[in-house]
Amino acid sequence: MSNLEEPNGSSRVASRHGGGDKDCLVVTSREALGSREEATSGGRRGPIITVDGEDKGISGNDSMRSNLMKVDDPRGVAHRHKRSRNEIPPSSVEDEFEMTNDESVEHLLVWLNVNNWFYGIDEVITAAMERAVQRANQQATTTRGSGSDAAIARVIQFDDLFQREISQQTSTLIQRALQVTLRPNTTQHFQLTLNDRVRHEIERRIEEAIEQEIKQEEMEIVREEQTKADRDTSLQVQKAEMEELCHVHETHISLVRHEETTRRLRREEKEGFTECRREETCAICQTEFDFAKEEKQGILWCFSLHYYCAECAAVFCKSITGDLHSNYPPNCAICRVSMPKLQFEALLTDKQLAALKCHGTKKTMSRRNVLVQCTMCSHFESFLKPGPAAWRCKACHHGTCFVCNKDLPGLFSNGEGESKTDHRLCKALRGVKEKIEKAIEDGFQVECPSCGLSGRKDDACLHMKCPRPECGVEYCYLCGLSVYDCDKAPPDEEDGEENDIYLHNRDWGINPKRCPMYLTQILEVDLSWLGVDWENNASDGDFEDDNICLDHFHRFRTIQQLQEVMDEVGEHDFTAVFEHFPSIKASGYNVDVVKNTKTDKLIDREHYIRHRVESDDAEADHGEENNRDDDGDSEGEEDDEIFEEVPEEMTRAVLVEEEQVRQAMAASLEAAQNARGDEGPTANLEGVPIMRFG
Repeated sequence: MSNLEEPNGSSRVASRHGGGDKDCLVVTSREALGSREEATSGGRRGPIITVDGEDKGISGNDSMRSNLMKVDDPRGVAHRHKRSRNEIPPSSVEDEFEMTNDESVEHLLVWLNVNNWFYGIDEVITAAMERAVQRANQQATTTRGSGSDAAIARVIQFDDLFQREISQQTSTLIQRALQVTLRPNTTQHFQLTLNDRVRHEIERRIEEAIEQEIKQEEMEIVREEQTKADRDTSLQVQKAEMEELCHVHETHISLVRHEETTRRLRREEKEGFTECRREETCAICQTEFDFAKEEKQGILWCFSLHYYCAECAAVFCKSITGDLHSNYPPNCAICRVSMPKLQFEALLTDKQLAALKCHGTKKTMSRRNVLVQCTMCSHFESFLKPGPAAWRCKACHHGTCFVCNKDLPGLFSNGEGESKTDHRLCKALRGVKEKIEKAIEDGFQVECPSCGLSGRKDDACLHMKCPRPECGVEYCYLCGLSVYDCDKAPPDEEDGEENDIYLHNRDWGINPKRCPMYLTQILEVDLSWLGVDWENNASDGDFEDDNICLDHFHRFRTIQQLQEVMDEVGEHDFTAVFEHFPSIKASGYNVDVVKNTKTDKLIDREHYIRHRVESDDAEADHGEENNRDDDGDSEGEEDDEIFEEVPEEMTRAVLVEEEQVRQAMAASLEAAQNARGDEGPTANLEGVPIMRFG
């Protein structure tokens, strides 16, 4: 037994009792050790329940590590109940165990069983246990009883208080039910838990809390999405308002400048300063014109002060109103800056102004509605999309079929039944016809992979860039993939290469995922792009070949999309459209071409790859032969070097030998002269050839 010092100065006694198959740790205060004698001497035989001190309750750290709630009965006053646990009524505590003598329970230790993964529940249960023990100890002074009745009442009282505290303190932190019963563990140990009624109540609260939490999370997600959508909408509205304000401000500035210039010119003209006339140069025809004179006829200028004379302004307005769907709002032909709308509309004729207003109305209603206009008069009506297949004007009673673009028969026309039968077929095949027309239209242009803007390439390379300022994505015209999605060769970091679209063109002849930079390069790999008669279709100029390859590419795309439409709608309806509508029949395609054309390969690289492999093998074989020849040549060169080195050595030896012979001859001549007593000049033997024999 060891003494444990309390923070307040009191000490506790910890002992370990052996009982049954398990040991039970008993922790009680020293005051509790003498409680039995005091209770007995005072006539009070009821139990004194002390858990880790009277005023403190269980220590949270020790209780959480134990994961048990136990009641220790060292004197063996209770024994294991014989009945099954399932037969024990959850609301009856007396039936939970029975006392065998009048001895009171001396030591009661409560350990709480809580799942370790649950955060915060240990503090909640510990606080509830402390308050329950304090209340039980406070009420114990008024409890009087004898033996087992007092012990039973005390346990029931403590259990009820603990249940009440748990019910009050539990919150959404509890994610699993707390089992609550009094069930025996061994002959001397009991496990204290809450009863089933409280457990079911806690489970119900837990489920409600979980459902409420899930609903709150869903509501938060919906609220965040709604807030984001509202924020995006508000930003779009603010952007539109700012653009409109900027446009109004720019228009106002332009009009103020125009009015100031007009007043100045009029004042100068009134005061006689005719030499100060304002002359401007037309940005289109490059002719100078009098600003005040041309203004009366109608001139136009942009915010960058590019002026249009009256004649060019009229032509410009006519070109804009001729295709309002693509050209409106008007932009300057020089700098692409927007034109003042009020100034532009002031130059329009009545017919052009009516067309502009009609275009604005159609654009506003085009999201959900379609406007149908009579081909004979100006009457039009609005219908929900897709609109009527045939329509008769209420003003002039002229009928039009919008599928075949033919007039309906008159009200009193003969052969009305036959005509109606044809137009009924138009209505039945309307959807298929629209899909075929869209396939033909999309086949002759490629969409931007980012914003969907369609376009057609010029005679330059296949690298495209979206013209929209807010997009500007680079993509390949042949495969339709952006620079971020297309297959590219890895850049060479040592050479400082960038990961741009040019890497998409590297090794395109052997890599089917890559494309060439120019269409004419395909002819080096696949001559079928020039047609069946490619020898006669080939030209000397790249421009003509590029146009031929571009037509082949567009036709290939169109047939591929028509095949998809035929698979979707069926061959019967697909054939009926080609037979019934002359416009589809004259499109340059027919059912047999669509069915029999193979569109699995855009570029046939098989022959090119095979030829390249054969060439590489031949070069490899030729290289090996050259290496063998080079080896033979190297051996001959070594022999030549040896042959050349031998004469050099021999020459040096001969020269040395000749020098020695000359010195010997000179010495012998000098000795002969001395013997004769001659004092003549010494003989010079340099350059004298030495004759050799042998």
